[in-house]
Amino acid sequence: NENIMNGNLVQLLSQGKMIAADVGCGTGVALIEMARRFPKAMFHGFELSKQAISAARKNVELSKLSNVRIFDVSETAMPPSAYDFVFCYDVLHDCSQPGILIKQVKEALKPQAPFVIVEIECFKDVSENIHHPMAESRYGFSLGLCLQSGCSEQGGMGIGTCGLYPERLFGMLRKEGFKNYKVFQVEQLKGQNCYVAR
Repeated sequence: NENIMNGNLVQLLSQGKMIAADVGCGTGVALIEMARRFPKAMFHGFELSKQAISAARKNVELSKLSNVRIFDVSETAMPPSAYDFVFCYDVLHDCSQPGILIKQVKEALKPQAPFVIVEIECFKDVSENIHHPMAESRYGFSLGLCLQSGCSEQGGMGIGTCGLYPERLFGMLRKEGFKNYKVFQVEQLKGQNCYVAR
């Protein structure tokens, strides 16, 4: 995408000049697919859920790929200034304290390296959210999963599925030291907002 590294991301990954991280990688499906597509680049997945970590490591083993590793964030922190590219897919709105995660990513990125975020497309005005064609499903997911995750720790923000609108995320990014950020859409990701921050 032209919004990320002037459209050169695919070329750089293909050349093997990058170390990338997936924060909140789940069972590693997206991470493994990227590692398969770009065998010269290195991919690190970071996850908190023990079940997801176990499944991700098994999936990596089955893939027989040597350029992807899975880390338990409760045991291994992201190293400082190590990554050329970090991405985070539908994770921040589930975090009890997303600002902490954003700060950790900022510290783990090399200078001017991009942080790419994918989140549910939502709006500051609740009336716009409730008239969205997927409103019932989104709020159902939020009550059943996202809000519970976001309130799982003392003082959790409880953002929920439709709570991380662009202005709110921009404020979090700015607070943790990101100077440049924007939101854009990708045709293949209907109903999602994509962000890039540096």
